[in-house]
Amino acid sequence: MRYYWLRPADKLVGFQFPLSEGVIEIDTTEDLINELYHELAQYYQKEALRVRKQEPGAVKAKDLLAKSTQCYEILEKGSAKALEQYKTLLMQSNTNINKAMDTSCELS
Repeated sequence: MRYYWLRPADKLVGFQFPLSEGVIEIDTTEDLINELYHELAQYYQKEALRVRKQEPGAVKAKDLLAKSTQCYEILEKGSAKALEQYKTLLMQSNTNINKAMDTSCELS
């Protein structure tokens, strides 16, 4: 069994709480969701391998692998969305830096 601890947002950056063994520290709810999808995908994959050994050619193993794939596809979509958000932030930041530089040049 695994336990997750969501770090309070109002705590100081770099402050380390002593965690018990087996407790995984998570920074955001999005990280928690991603971690759970990843672990669910791994569970489905392991179960598919176990079922395949017991019943070669079983449809259940294929279904479990399909569920594992679906979990990773959800993670992929979330990652693509996050990358787009970071790209937008970077472009806005660059625009703001350029504006600030232009303003400082005009003042000189």
